[in-house]
Amino acid sequence: NLLIDGKEVEAFIDLGSDVVTMKQAVAEELQLKYLPNEMVLRGFGQGRCTTLGKRTMLIEVDEVPIEVEVIIVPNDSQEDGMIVGRSALDQPSIRVIKEEGKLLIQQIKKAEGDQLVASDDIQVGEHVSEGDKTKLNELVSHFYDIFPKTISGVGHTNMLEMNIELTSNEVVKYRPYRVPYADRE
Repeated sequence: NLLIDGKEVEAFIDLGSDVVTMKQAVAEELQLKYLPNEMVLRGFGQGRCTTLGKRTMLIEVDEVPIEVEVIIVPNDSQEDGMIVGRSALDQPSIRVIKEEGKLLIQQIKKAEGDQLVASDDIQVGEHVSEGDKTKLNELVSHFYDIFPKTISGVGHTNMLEMNIELTSNEVVKYRPYRVPYADRE
């Protein structure tokens, strides 16, 4: 469950959902005003769902305040009062930890001063000396801008651009296959 204006709302955390949705009945119960906005959500509520409206609001999950755009959907499109998706959880100040069948939402505290990364945010083994921990922290702080701020940024870069020039318009289609070990470089 989560809190909206101090009121508890039944919610389901769905890391596969792109957006945060709320049943119309919950919006009415909380007396929320929202902007009319019709759009079609695919892969949702019997395959397709036409939304009723949207509103930006502050929700609180595991005592972590999150500002997010909430999409209002018809009552018959979902069972839970709210579905909390990646638009809420994939923010730079939010950390999602899943372990042993439990999901924990944490707020990442900003470091003070020039230090961009708090020392306790970097987890290292017990055998690492304090001097090495300090050097590691300085290194991470120095190159802070190249580290992804969200999980969706892992494995992506905008530091390189590739242009592919085709020599013909012929379609090439192959199914994926493994390269034999002997042919690997």
